[in-house]
Amino acid sequence: MQIDLQALHFIRPLWLLLCLPAGLLAYAWRHQQQSLGRLAAVIAPHLLPHLVIHPQERAQWRPVYLLSALLVIGAIAAAGPTQGWIARRFCRIWRR
Repeated sequence: MQIDLQALHFIRPLWLLLCLPAGLLAYAWRHQQQSLGRLAAVIAPHLLPHLVIHPQERAQWRPVYLLSALLVIGAIAAAGPTQGWIARRFCRIWRR
C-alpha cells in the first residue's frame, strides 16, 4: 500500500505554527545546558564545582524533550490531517 502524500491536506493548518515554539523550547533548553560552562567567567573557581549540577548521563531524555514532542504531535493532530477526497467531501457537506 502506497501513501499519496500529495493528497494529504490539513483542515486547520495554522495549528502547525505550534511546532515552532516546540522546537525553540528544545533548542533553548539544550543551549542553556551547554552555556553552564560560561559561568566560570562569572563565578569564583573554588565555588563553581559546588554551585553547578552536572548530569550523570549526557544522552538522557529530559521531560522538556517529551513536552516538545507532545506539542508537535498535538499540533499535527489539531491541524486535522486529512486526504484530499475527504476534505472535498467535508467542504461540500459544510456548504449545504
